[in-house]
Amino acid sequence: MKKMLASALLVMALSFQSLVVFANDTDVVLTAEEYKALQDGAFLNSVADYIVENFAGGEVTKDQIIKNAIKGMTKPLDKYSNFMFGDEATDFMSMMNGSAYGIGITLTLDADGKTILEQVEPNSPAQKAGLLIGDVVVSINGKKTEGLQLYQVANLIADKGDKYETVKIGVARDGLTKEFTMKVEDYKTTTVYTKKLSDLIGTDKKYDDTIGYIKIMSFMEPTGDEFDAAVQGLQKQNIHDLILDLRDNPGGDVEVSTHISQSLVKEGVLFTTVSKSGEMDIAKSELKTPIFEHIVVLVNENSASASELLASAIKDSGSGILVGRTTFGKGVMQEVLELNGGGLLKLTTHENFSRNGSKINGVGVVPNVAVTLPAFLDYAQYNDGDAVAILKILGYDASTKEKETEALKKIQKEHQLDVTGELNGATAYAINVLYAKNQSLDDKILKEGLKQMLKYTE
Repeated sequence: MKKMLASALLVMALSFQSLVVFANDTDVVLTAEEYKALQDGAFLNSVADYIVENFAGGEVTKDQIIKNAIKGMTKPLDKYSNFMFGDEATDFMSMMNGSAYGIGITLTLDADGKTILEQVEPNSPAQKAGLLIGDVVVSINGKKTEGLQLYQVANLIADKGDKYETVKIGVARDGLTKEFTMKVEDYKTTTVYTKKLSDLIGTDKKYDDTIGYIKIMSFMEPTGDEFDAAVQGLQKQNIHDLILDLRDNPGGDVEVSTHISQSLVKEGVLFTTVSKSGEMDIAKSELKTPIFEHIVVLVNENSASASELLASAIKDSGSGILVGRTTFGKGVMQEVLELNGGGLLKLTTHENFSRNGSKINGVGVVPNVAVTLPAFLDYAQYNDGDAVAILKILGYDASTKEKETEALKKIQKEHQLDVTGELNGATAYAINVLYAKNQSLDDKILKEGLKQMLKYTE
């Protein structure tokens, strides 16, 4: 990992032509000596000292001031560049190393507003304690979850200040209520899953013997080894066709994505990266004989960054086809630099282009076979048209404005919201929960992916 001195960063970031400081509404122009002090970092220290000594609005430390000043350097940059200190930096590195913090569960709400365990992470505190997928969460440390939103339940489980504290989860299972005790702690995550198609979408079990399914959640340090193990497992079953699910994969380590690409994409260019200076770096595959005869990749609007590089390489090389929705469009790459003074700088340094030279950033990767589905609602900028389309998928009659209002009222009542019949942030959240549940039960993109695969294999 690249190293860079914090003091060197300050010199570069503060090397501008002139500086005017405002004090008591009077402009103060720095002298040459003061400006040199600024470049040497002395100015920042003196300002921080003055604030600490004279600020009367509450307690503040010099460390807080310096760190916030450094964070401010990335404000004019893109949304992917930032400084991280303390817990934020530690959590970021833990995530990239395949570690997580919490108890290892994914929650959802069912149609009745009950909190359901949708996923239990392997090797997590939750799994070790005995929690199972499908358990209904009824209490957290004795507090009932009825009527709570998912984020409220999550906050009861894992607050940063409660690390290593014991949590008691009450669940309803098989008509009985049981309580399980576990610790909120760090644990190793699993980023690659293999499942049977018959378990996912209720297909004929004969397809389980011929078509493999692998889902990659993100690209972290352990992902490459996990993927290799999953592939070996399919090979032992004599499976030569693969459905690769990259939906909702936000990306991660490009080197890991490249490793996986090199085991799936036929010989040639994978993608190209270009630096600010125009320096070009070409990632390549030397694969002579593909592991799988046919590959169908599932993508959606949340497939981003490193997952877009993998998807575009498979598409452009003809190694497989993409099914789903146009991807997110994050075609830039960040380098992470450790600072000697502590903390990390994550900075956008390269733009990525597909095997065929197509732009990804701000554009995305277009699937070979599109599956038309309304996007999930944005809680702040929700679109009434999208809401109507989702309501129809959920089985509500929203053919007129009056019927749409009645549908919204019903959802609001079921989720114990203010019954207004108007679309707002809380209602959009409730609709998204129902929509996510619907998609998991009636996975149209996966069904279309299987349909496309069968065109090759039957």
